[in-house]
Amino acid sequence: EALLFGSLISDVDPVATLSIMGNPELKCDPTLYSIVFGESVLNDAISIVLFSAFKNFLTVDLDAPNIMLVLAEFVGIAIGSGLIGCLLGLLCSLVFKHSNLKALPAYETLILFIMAYGSFAIGEACKLSGVMALFFCGVILSHYNFFNLSDAARVSTRTLFHSIALAS
Repeated sequence: EALLFGSLISDVDPVATLSIMGNPELKCDPTLYSIVFGESVLNDAISIVLFSAFKNFLTVDLDAPNIMLVLAEFVGIAIGSGLIGCLLGLLCSLVFKHSNLKALPAYETLILFIMAYGSFAIGEACKLSGVMALFFCGVILSHYNFFNLSDAARVSTRTLFHSIALAS
């Protein structure tokens, strides 16, 4: 129970730091903001994975074999979630690169949104971490897929995801 509670409260959210760094008047380095934001999201995801791994072993005595099972489950969830996110991000990038969707920017934005949400949903359906899957999918999409979008889709996806982030 102590490990379960510890994994629940071990998450440290730098919301105040991010809100100060995100202030346009400060002109903070975007790379620094991205690094702090990425660390925050990954820290949240790891906390969720630890909580779910410890939750499965709540009624079991924690002896050496069970501790190894907890560690194996933690590593399996983390790697599996990352793989799902990376694979879906690469699949989406491949579809955009080898298709002629640039003539339909609304469909580009819709497919991108569905693939991002799909990585989260598939991660959760597989009893893995949807947050980690979405994080890795987003990293892959920002590096590989952004350049495969039409100019109109780049503007609309940036606006759409920024609006969703503000609403959240």
